[in-house]
Amino acid sequence: MIARHQIARVLLDSLETDQAINTTFELIAEPGDEQHDLNEDFKRLDKDSDIDKVYDQSTLPLNNEPEAIHQHLQ
Repeated sequence: MIARHQIARVLLDSLETDQAINTTFELIAEPGDEQHDLNEDFKRLDKDSDIDKVYDQSTLPLNNEPEAIHQHLQ
């Protein structure tokens, strides 16, 4: 289980480092010590493409997205 303060720390770190821009990541609880610097972890992540997550299949072109999505992207 991931503690709330750990989730908060990762989220704040992701906002404060350029390495996390345009990335999608998942938090997984594993035994061991916390990382003190997440920049290297963020740097290893594959970047997202445009509005899709990095491994999304392009099964729904943007022009076929619901109107709410178009409004959100403006």
